[in-house]
Amino acid sequence: MSCHNFGIFGGTFNPVHIGHLILAQEVKEKMNLGKIIFVPSGNPPHKTAEVDKEDRLKMLRLAVEDNSDFLIEDYEIKKTSKSYSLETVEYLEEKYNCKDMYFIIGEDSFMEIEEWYRYEELISKVKLIVVNRKTEYKDTIEEKIKRYAKKGIEVKFVKIPNLEISSSYIREEFKEKRDPKYYIPKASYEYIRQRGLYD
Repeated sequence: MSCHNFGIFGGTFNPVHIGHLILAQEVKEKMNLGKIIFVPSGNPPHKTAEVDKEDRLKMLRLAVEDNSDFLIEDYEIKKTSKSYSLETVEYLEEKYNCKDMYFIIGEDSFMEIEEWYRYEELISKVKLIVVNRKTEYKDTIEEKIKRYAKKGIEVKFVKIPNLEISSSYIREEFKEKRDPKYYIPKASYEYIRQRGLYD
């Protein structure tokens, strides 16, 4: 498969929730992307995942199985070393014979991207799509996008509905014996319950 306007959407997805799917669909539609590639992290350098990576992958597969425009790449799941975005992008470029992929990140991550592993190489390889997450970045985001544009780095800002949903909140709900079933795609929710993942 070769790419045409593919978007890369990485995360721990612990667990995947409807906010992730809404974000992916909003970006796909507003940026006219062909496919969204979900990349669940295996060993992220900045986070630790409480649930086995194979379970996170399975929940994600169940969540997107009815949408042919959503693909899943298990490259980082299979890695035994730390997962760095640059290495993932290089792998996907080769696999999909693609040199102009879009890389989707939240505005909080965009504000910290200079701390990422070999970030200059990463942003030279992709077109960045920044998605709103927190309002405190409103003024500084615009300034940073302009600075990047002057350097010839393309950054697109996509505004999506601001849903107050997070994986950490969902995990806390399970921990407190409350039921967050409507935050999670049905098949993924049933998998969580069957496996007792967050009990």
